[in-house]
Amino acid sequence: MIQLKPGIPPASLNGPSEPAVRRRNRSDKKKKTGLSFKRVFSDAAVAPFDQVEWERRTAEITDDSAKVIFKQEDIEVPKN
Repeated sequence: MIQLKPGIPPASLNGPSEPAVRRRNRSDKKKKTGLSFKRVFSDAAVAPFDQVEWERRTAEITDDSAKVIFKQEDIEVPKN
């Protein structure tokens, strides 16, 4: 038998009261809008990553005894 915590009415376990089709139709009618951002720091004619100077490096992660745990060679990173 399932024991409910005090304050939880058994009716809340029944699930949604309206059919899924009706819920879906109601959400389809809503105007779908997303976030929009105004361009501030970049130029629309140039890709943002093309505005950054890049250089090739080797990345290493070592433990306390200087043993290499991870190494990735010849990766591009921003020069700054």
